[in-house]
Amino acid sequence: MSALLMAAGIMLFLASLQAVMSQYKGSTSNEPLLEPSMKLLINPLTFPTILPPYGIALALILMVFNNRISDRPFIVPVMLILVMVLNLLAMLFARPILKAIKLPTLQIAGLVLGVMQLALGIEIILIGIHIQALILEDLLQLN
Repeated sequence: MSALLMAAGIMLFLASLQAVMSQYKGSTSNEPLLEPSMKLLINPLTFPTILPPYGIALALILMVFNNRISDRPFIVPVMLILVMVLNLLAMLFARPILKAIKLPTLQIAGLVLGVMQLALGIEIILIGIHIQALILEDLLQLN
């Protein structure tokens, strides 16, 4: 369990660090534009943009921990469905949202949320280390 926590924390930390640091890179993409196709729907739109690996890892961790500490196992799947519905609505209404909320405001909000994701990744890593330390402490007390 602690290794799963640490791995998910590292993945979340690295992904959010990349997102935060990407603002400092110029957009010097020389890649040719691809012709629209169904293949582009799966990669790169769905994986890793909409359903990133660290998102899957976090969902698994939340489900495992929720089942261990709560008697309501349905909460995490319901919250995941709610987030997916909100994502769908945001994509469907992107143009009106961008008219109401200007792009710089969304960029600032994205940066703040990216920094919060960095902190969450570090926190998950530290929780994994703490759990492993408690396990090792119990093992040493048994001997």
